[in-house]
Amino acid sequence: FLLCKLLASRRPNLLLKRSSAFSWEDLGTHNAIFLGSPKFNPQLKDMPFEQDFVIESGSLWNLRPQSGEPQKFPEVWSPNHAALLEDHALVTHLPGLHGRGEITILAASSTEGTWAATEFVSSPAHAKDLVDRLRPASGSLPEAYQVVVRAKIKNGVPIEVTYVTHRVLKVPAGGPPKYASAP
Repeated sequence: FLLCKLLASRRPNLLLKRSSAFSWEDLGTHNAIFLGSPKFNPQLKDMPFEQDFVIESGSLWNLRPQSGEPQKFPEVWSPNHAALLEDHALVTHLPGLHGRGEITILAASSTEGTWAATEFVSSPAHAKDLVDRLRPASGSLPEAYQVVVRAKIKNGVPIEVTYVTHRVLKVPAGGPPKYASAP
């Protein structure tokens, strides 16, 4: 709903498809937004871009930790493990295959985390903060980037979403690099 509300005025001909019905041909010719982890979006596992953060085995992994950053961004559960209290989510923006369109991935190991990533990109305040962090002195936004956000969750609803870190990804002129996997 949040994404449709945000995009409807800009893209009146939006098409909604289950990821299992979304082909590589579709991905090479259309803009795409994926919601959810690679577990539910099989194309994400084979995406031909090198990424600094990945979701694998139910966790968000930092493949190239910088000083003070963890290798794994943990979930926080209630003492009896009945309720998720905190999760980390990943926002990935990539150029489309063959230089056509754009690919955005909003993912976490939990539904609540994916919801938080969607809240983050659809909120004007968070969007401004993100643009301020991503925009270099040249003024243009990077072609590819990843952003990690943290969500505090209450009764299955993200009640607070905050920026954690980001990476600008390099996309070589000769095409996308190979995909790296978590340790």
